[in-house]
Amino acid sequence: MRKVLFIFLLLLPAAAYAQYTPSQARAKVLSYNSESKFINFAFVTDVHVVGKTYEKRLAGPNLENFVSLCNERYCDFAAFGGDLFSAYDAKWEEAVDDIPEAMSYFNRIDIPVFMTKGNHDRNAKMTQEETITDIQYHLLCERNTGNTELHFNSKDPYGNYYYADYPAEKVRVIILNYFDAGIMQNPGIHGKQLDWLAKEALCPSSFPKGWTVLMFAHYYKECGDRFWEIVDRFNSRGKGSIAAFIHGHTHLDLHTVEHGINIVGVQCGYCSENELGTPDENAFSVFTLDTERRVLHETRIGRGSSRDFTY
Repeated sequence: MRKVLFIFLLLLPAAAYAQYTPSQARAKVLSYNSESKFINFAFVTDVHVVGKTYEKRLAGPNLENFVSLCNERYCDFAAFGGDLFSAYDAKWEEAVDDIPEAMSYFNRIDIPVFMTKGNHDRNAKMTQEETITDIQYHLLCERNTGNTELHFNSKDPYGNYYYADYPAEKVRVIILNYFDAGIMQNPGIHGKQLDWLAKEALCPSSFPKGWTVLMFAHYYKECGDRFWEIVDRFNSRGKGSIAAFIHGHTHLDLHTVEHGINIVGVQCGYCSENELGTPDENAFSVFTLDTERRVLHETRIGRGSSRDFTY
C-alpha cells in the first residue's frame, strides 16, 4: 500500500507546487485582463543579490527571468520589496560597489520599477561615518521611469518614499520607506514621511474620488500608531479604497487583514543552491488589480502558490 501511495505522489503534477512558468503566467494574467478594468504589476522581493553571505549565482537566474517577464510589457510597472543586497557588515566602499551590481538587473527593465528599502540595504553594523545615507541610496537606486511621474515629499526629497498615479486605471501606488529613521534598530514610518502621507499621499481632502491604493514597504509590523490612524482616517472618509499593503522581509507567503486592508507578504526571491535548475529557482509574482470586481489576483512564477485577495 505504501509503495502504491509513493508512486501516486510521484505522478502528481509539479504545478501543484511550482505554480506557473513565465509563459504560463502571461496567459493567465491576460485572461484576467480580458474581463474588466485592470492594472498589472510584477513584484519580487528579498533577492540579496550580493554581499558576504550571498552571491549573484543564486539570485541571478530568478532575476533574469523577472527582467524578461517585465520586458514583455504586459505589466504597467514592477515593484521591488527591499533587501536588494546584504550590507550589514560591508564597509562603505564595498556597499557603494554592491548596489550598482545588484541594480544592474533592474536597470535593464523597460517599464517603471519602484524600489523599496530593506533592512539589509544599509551597512548598519558599521560606524555612522561609514553608513550609507538616504541620499546616497536614493541616487544609487534611481531609475528612469519614463512618463511616470514620481511624487516625492518636497521637504524630504531623498527620503526613499514617493507615490505614482495611473489616472486611466484610477490607481495610486505608494512606496514607503520602512527605515526612514536612519537607525536600523528603529524600524517603522516616522516624522516627515507620516506628515507627507497624511497631507499628500493619503490626504482625504485632495485624494481623487473613487481611486484605489496599492502600498508597498519592506514590512509592516512596526509602522506605528499614527500610521494606522492615517489609514483609518482615509478609510472612514470613503474617498477611495486601499486594496493591499504588499511587503517582503519574512521570506514567506503571508496574508492578514489589519485595519480593514489586506497585508500581503510574498516569498523571497533569493534561491538556494538546491533549487538551481528546477522550477523553484524562480520566486516572483505578477499581480492583477481588478478595480471593478475589487479583487487582487496574484499569479506566482515558480516557488509558492497563486492567491486572490478581495477588498
